[in-house]
Formats: sequence, C-alpha cells, structure tokens
Amino acid sequence: MQLIRASGLIALALLLLLAAACRKDSQPETAADSDQTKTAAEQGQSPSDNIPLSFRQALKELDFGQSSDTLGYLFRTLTEHELPQQPYTIVRHLDKEFGISIRLDATPEQVSQLLGQIRIEGAAKYTFTNMDKDPNRPVLRLSEMGPEVKVTLGDLPPIIIVKMDPLGVRLEYEDPQSQFPGLFIQPSGQDWTGAVAIVPAQHPDLVFRFSEEMDTSSSHPDLPKGEWIDAYRYRLHLTKPEETMHSERISSGGTLEGFRSIKGNYVGVQSTSYSVIRVKPSDWLDMETGTRVGWSANDPLYETIVFSPDGESYVGTAIAGKPDGDTNGYYYNIVLERRGKPPVTIESYYFTNLLHQGSPVQWAGNDRVAYADHESLYIYSLKAGTRTTLFSTAGTNRYIHYAAYDPYSKQWNILTSTFDIKNASEYGPFPVDLHLLDDSGSVISHRSEWSLSPLDLYWLKQHPVIPAKKRHIPHLLPGWKGVHPL
Repeated sequence: MQLIRASGLIALALLLLLAAACRKDSQPETAADSDQTKTAAEQGQSPSDNIPLSFRQALKELDFGQSSDTLGYLFRTLTEHELPQQPYTIVRHLDKEFGISIRLDATPEQVSQLLGQIRIEGAAKYTFTNMDKDPNRPVLRLSEMGPEVKVTLGDLPPIIIVKMDPLGVRLEYEDPQSQFPGLFIQPSGQDWTGAVAIVPAQHPDLVFRFSEEMDTSSSHPDLPKGEWIDAYRYRLHLTKPEETMHSERISSGGTLEGFRSIKGNYVGVQSTSYSVIRVKPSDWLDMETGTRVGWSANDPLYETIVFSPDGESYVGTAIAGKPDGDTNGYYYNIVLERRGKPPVTIESYYFTNLLHQGSPVQWAGNDRVAYADHESLYIYSLKAGTRTTLFSTAGTNRYIHYAAYDPYSKQWNILTSTFDIKNASEYGPFPVDLHLLDDSGSVISHRSEWSLSPLDLYWLKQHPVIPAKKRHIPHLLPGWKGVHPL
C-alpha cells in the first residue's frame, strides 16, 4: 500500500484527482441503476466497429485508489504482465470514492472504443475523468457503491470490488503461555498508529497474528524477514539484541504492506507500520533508601511510574510512537497497576504533549487517574473502570496549556490559551487564562490573561503548575518582604 505510486506526474495527478472527490465542485456523476448492467456507451460514447482493439492488447497498467472525506490514496497497481486470467477481487476500505486509472496504448478513437466496452454491475454512480489532461489515462470514478460492484474491462476477467473492514493484526509472543513480561499495543485504526511490542531485550520470538486466513504463498518484497508458522501467524526475525544494544531502549520496525489475506484483504493505510521496542533489565528504586519500588513484572518496560497517594496503586507509562511530521508530542501506553490484581490498560495509544512532572498522568485522590491533551482533561475511575471528561475546550478557539490537580485544596488549576488573537505578533507573547475548578469539575473562578507566554517552536512555552502544601509563617520581621509559599 503506497500513498504515491512511482509513476511520475501522472500518478500524482491521479492522487490529486481522487482527493478532489471530497470537494463540492467535483464533476457531476451519472446515476446508475443497481439492477441492470451498464456500459460506457450509455454515456454517449460510441464504440467504433472499424477499429478492432481489445483491452488485453491496449492496457498497460491499472492503478486503484480510494478516498474518504479526509483521506485519499493509491493502494494497488497491476501492470500488463500482472493482468488477471480469471475474476479478480479488489478490497476497498473507504466509502467516499473508488478510482481506477486505466493506462492505454491506443489512439483517441481507440480509447473511446475501449471505454465503450466497460461494463459496471451493481449499485454505483460512476463517471470518467482525466481524458482532457491525458487522453491515454482515463480514470473511472465510482461512488455511492454497494457492498459488491463488478467492473469488466472488455475482454478481461471481471474485477470484483468488495467492501471489507481492514485486516486485523497484532504482535504477540509465539508461546501464548510465555512468562516474559510484555506490553503489546494494538493499532487503533486511526491517527496512523501501528502494532507495537515493548519487551525485555532477552525475549522469546515474536509473531504477527492476523484476523483472517492469510495468503502464505506471497513473496512480496515488503514482507519483513521471517516465515509462516501457519495460515494466521508469521514469525518475525529480529537481530540479536547483544549485537545492537547500546542504549537502554532500542526500537526497530517496518511495514505490513506486503501481507494479504486469502480474500485479498490488507491492513488499513493508517496502521501499516509496526515497531518492536526492546528494553534492558532495570528496576525502579527509592531515591532515599535504594530499595525497589513497584511489584509488576512490567516495571522495567515503563518509562515513568506514578504512585497513588496511599501507595496501593501506580500508573506506568511508555512511549508507543510519535506521529509523522512536526507534531509536538507522543503516543503513550498507560497501564494501571494494583496490588494483587492484573494490570489494566487505561489507554493503548494516547496522544499528548502535556506532561505533569515528567509523566502524562497524575493522581486526583487514591481512586482517580487524570491525563489531558490539548482539548480535554480526562478522569479515569478505578472503581468504575471508565473514563469521563472533566474539562474541555471543544468548540472554542482555545486549547489546554497545562493542567494540575492540587491535592491539598482538592482543586484543579487549568491554563488555557489561543493563537487566535487580533493584532498579536507572530511569536507572541500570547495570553494564558487560569481556570480554577473544584474536585467535581465545577468552575470556581476564571482569570483572563492571568499570564503571558511566548511561542516556543510550534507551541507556547509551558507554565508548569506544581501544587505545594501551605506552610505557616509565624513571624515576619518589620520591613521584611517575602513571597508566601504556595
């Protein structure tokens, strides 16, 4: 699966054409009756009986693409040497539009004749485009498609376009009874997240487990090094850690684009990557006593651990990945650990750059875990096992700049800001508001322009809020000026 297939400006033009399907000014489409077979001739294109030419003679390449309201990409190419000899299934995942770019070696008259041979069966609207830009590269665009649409290009076998959910995949140990600790993070199907395994450096073999019976005969060059165990599992070959382990954590990975199921299904475009993070053995120690803290086998895999006030629970977090581009922040795996109970994953893939004292989580009492992103502050209840939203800037032009719970006054300090300021300079400083909330999230007070913050790369410089216990000052000397502790 490739976002831009290597075919020069023509392929790029096709991708742009597919993306244009989301615009309101897209070309009008011709409605097609789902109960009858349709041909391009019904659109006014008349085949010429004087120019005999078949699709198999003229066709050089087929490019397949699909789009939604926010996403469009090419995902399959068939060259003239790969044209099927029998009916061929193409799986689609998206609903907005399906496109087939048809590269022909033919005269304009022959192209018109060939388009008249195209038959479309099943519920769909369709139209031909791109002929004014490249007469030898018409694009068949289909929308409002039923679950199965058959497209027949003249004398070629039918192409059956089937709607399916993306192929599921997860990383796991080859031995399901393995006693080795491990954090196995499954892709969310959105936000460009892939399968991740965070495991000890000396771990048993890892495998990919697929949700459908796979085509084990595939020799696609994009397959990672390994071999099939059975029709659902693929053993992944990894380098020996002692040969490359020069740091506490090392990461390797690759693509899942080469895998296909027997039905022709594949991993969704936003989940095609995978990564394996191997971690050296280590322990969390008390800074004062030097004794080990924590009780979970997963402790060495966490990058931060934060204990509840009563010490009976803690939350471990580990970075699962980073988005592409210049986005500031990481995806975090967030796990709850309680004495005598199995670990509970609070969030598999949680994206944020808001850290409180180095961790994306903080405690709001012994039974609530809090974490925030740029739009919402969430509370996870240990008793209910559910997440609720305590505060949100959704629907406004503001975002959360920082959030901290004060365990002494049992109140929330939330800073918000915005770049949407009239007459503001490009780099600020920008005003920061302070919202004071009670324990349940009700607003106690709101101070506009409580502070100012300059732009630091893509975001404002953070104003950390560190709650501290109030201390009584019994006596101040005359004339002495000082700052009262928080």
